[in-house]
Parts: sequence; structure tokens; C-alpha cells
Amino acid sequence: MSINLNSLNTNFKLKKMTKLLATIFSITVLSISTLNAQNKIHADELEKHVVYLASDELEGRGLSTACGEKAAAYIIEHFKSFDIKPYGDTYLHNFSHRLGQTNIEGNNVVGIIEGSDPILKNEYILLGAHYDHIGFKLEGNEKIVYNGADDNASGVSTIIELGRLLAENKSKLKRSIILVGFDGEESGLIGSNNMVKDAYVPLEKIKVMFSIDMVGMLNTNQGLEMKGIELLNNWQELFVDQAAKHNIKITKKGDGVVSRTDTKPFGDVGIPAISVTTGTKSPYHKPEDDADLLEYDGMEKVANFMYDVTLKLAIEDEISSKMILIAADEKESKSTIFEYGVRLNLGGNKHNYDKEFFLGKPVFAFEGGVYGKLNMGKRWAFQPELLYSTLGSDYISGKYRTHSISVPVNILFALATTNGVDGTFYLMSGGYYSYFFGGKLDGKKADFDNVFEDSEYGLNAGFIFEIENVQLGFTSKIGLSNLHQDNSLKSITNQGSYFTLGMRF
Repeated sequence: MSINLNSLNTNFKLKKMTKLLATIFSITVLSISTLNAQNKIHADELEKHVVYLASDELEGRGLSTACGEKAAAYIIEHFKSFDIKPYGDTYLHNFSHRLGQTNIEGNNVVGIIEGSDPILKNEYILLGAHYDHIGFKLEGNEKIVYNGADDNASGVSTIIELGRLLAENKSKLKRSIILVGFDGEESGLIGSNNMVKDAYVPLEKIKVMFSIDMVGMLNTNQGLEMKGIELLNNWQELFVDQAAKHNIKITKKGDGVVSRTDTKPFGDVGIPAISVTTGTKSPYHKPEDDADLLEYDGMEKVANFMYDVTLKLAIEDEISSKMILIAADEKESKSTIFEYGVRLNLGGNKHNYDKEFFLGKPVFAFEGGVYGKLNMGKRWAFQPELLYSTLGSDYISGKYRTHSISVPVNILFALATTNGVDGTFYLMSGGYYSYFFGGKLDGKKADFDNVFEDSEYGLNAGFIFEIENVQLGFTSKIGLSNLHQDNSLKSITNQGSYFTLGMRF
């Protein structure tokens, strides 16, 4: 039997080459797989950050506390490890806030990942999340800690991991990324207000700002709220299309800036500011807001979605929006403009019989019309109104109802300035004048020629709570003029109480 040595040698070489190619293929696939795994944000890393930040050790991360400083140090430690540079000489933007008779110190943590484009690197995308929460309380000998896992350890962990991934891919960035851990949000947006007031980062360089606040409940809330995205002209492509790729439903959009998070100060000066949140269905501001309740798979989706959005914004030729930047010295004048809107008062009215032992029985009263409001500084406002009014009461000979044009004029005094937290609470007082153009007494036309006066004046008093473009309040009206023409008849005056609703245009 003869053996073909050339054939054996050829087969051996083929097997060796096949094995080599298979090895190379396996290594290539493994490398690509590893690269893809590294080029994203993972739930376990997000959870690790939340577990620490929302631990009892940090005692609720209160403003101007040692535990708040621990949270800031944790953010700085990770910024350093990811080679995220401090924006200024240090990572800390220190601010002082007057609260009563006390000056409270706080610190925003600010880092920067510089873009690669020689021109666009001077434009910034700001990603922010507040790291403070509401501390703890003592009940007897027990310390009850408000750990704030969702609010807002979830947001802080997200910007930490966004910072890591963006820094690893900084060669792809044309614009620079500013990463901010805001302090004092829970105490009145103090950190973000001071950052804008100080123009710590030049405001004209910030092209868009995101506040990532409570993003730990994507599944429970069945989607992600992104109020403010419609401020950017190509919002559909930037956000909705990207969200679909990540299987995220955007539940709320709009072109308004949210006032209850750190978007407010930036929006006030004309910077497009977008609130990123899964909502408040977690144990909001309760001790039960703990790390074990969060949905880290959902947080992973949100974080990777925000990475793609940020990367896309960082390479856009231009970021255009509906907003116009307001110079810092114009911000105060912005609050003194004349505002106007519609108003509705619902309540009851009765006759006050001045020299009798009884009062008229109240009947339904309604007022509706328009109002104007002139803000005069931080505490005072002047508010005239023009209303259609229908009111009445039980009268001696039947039910008396009138129709009138009423002109209340009020002075509003703010009990406290809120710096854009939730709203402003006003005390209100003033006077009103009404002209009666119609009415009925016991189903018959009221006699304004001989019996009843066709006009009235009186006083207003009450309160108004104003939040964003809505006014809610209570008004009491006391008539001072006799509704009878004949002074020999018993004097009667109107007295009404109303729940009020106003909507600014």
C-alpha cells in the first residue's frame, strides 16, 4: 500500500489554517461583544451608586451637612476616576444662601468633558442631577432617615455613569459636556439658582440643559416624562425616534419649562431646559424611598437613551430652539412685566340686613372675566379685574338676583419669595365697583329706577397661591353701599365668598 505524503501534508495545512481562522473569528466576535458590553451603561453599576448614596450612612444628604459633603465627594471621586476634569480650579462651585438669620453654605459639583471640535467645543450640553435630599427626623430615640433613592440618587447615579461613558467616547464629541451635581434643590432650587446667578458656566455657551430627577420607576410609571423637549426645533428626531430605539415611551412632552426642578433657573434666562423623570410614584419624600424599590433595568434603559441623545446633540451642526437667551441684568426686569389672563370665581352670596337680627339665605354666585397683574418687585403686585357677575340672596318678597359688570382692584403681597420652587403665596386686599345692568325679584324684572341702586362698591380680601401660570385662591367680598335707593327702607348690603381660579395667557 502506498501513502500519498503530499496529500497528507496538504490536509494537515488545511486543518491548521481552519483552526487558526476559527480562533481569529472567535477572538473577533468576543472582542466586538466585549466592546459593545463596555460601550453602554449597566444596571448593576447604577445600582451600586444608588445603594451608597441612599444608604443610612449618608443620613438623607441634607443641605449644608457633613453627609451632603460625603455625597459630593463620592461624585468627585468618580469624576476623577473617569478623567472628567473640574470645570474650574476645583470641582466645587461654592455658594451661600441666606435662610432666616443664618447663612447656609452649599456646593455644586461641576465637571467637564471637552469636545474635540475647535469651534463647537466652546458650546456646552449640561447634564444635571441634584444630589441633596431632605435629611432625617428624630422620633423619640429613633432616627428616621429619608434616603431619597429615587429622589435623587437615581439621577446622580445616571449622570455618574453618563460621565463615564461619554469620557470613554470623548473623541466622538464635538461639543463639550458639563456634568453637574446640584446641591440645595430640595430647599428651593438653591444650587441651580446660584449657578445661573453667578453665571459660573457662561450662560450663552449652554445650548441645552437636562435635569435628571427621579428616573428609577420606568416600568411602574409606564414611560418617561420629558417636559420641554419641544423647545428644540428637531425634537422629534432627537428624542422620540431615539426613545423608540430603546423601547421607551415618552409620556409627557411639551414646550414649557418645569418649575419644580433645576430646569427652572435655566429656563428663566432663555436656555432650553428639559426635565427627565419617570414621575413621583415612588415613595416621594417618604422614609420608604429606599434603594431596593428601584427598577434598575428601567434605569439602564433611561441612561443609555440619554447617552445616545447627548451624543447626537454633541455632534449636531447646530442646536436651535424656540428660546432667546436673556442677559443676566435683564432677568429681574422680566418679573416686572404686565401679565394678563382669565379668571373664574365660584361661591355664594347673601344679603346682610344691617339693622335686623337675620341674614339673607346665601345663593349661588358666579363671576368670570379677565385680569391683569403688574409685578412691582419681588413682593408686591397690582391686579385689576373686569368681571361679569351674577349674585343675589333671599329678599323680603322673594329671591333677588342681579347681573352686573364688576371691577375689583387689588394689591397683592407675597408672604415669601420662592425663587421658583413651587409657587408664590399672596395676601390680597382691595376694593370693587359693580354696575347692575339687569336683575329679577321673585321672577319679575327688578326696579332699578325706583327701588334698587344700579351700582355698588365694597371691599375685597383673601389670598392667592400662584404656581406657574395658574392662580388658586379664596376671596371674600363685603359690600359697603346700600342696595336700596330709599334710605327709609332697611339697609341691605351684599356679602359673598368665592373660590377663585385664574389662568395666565
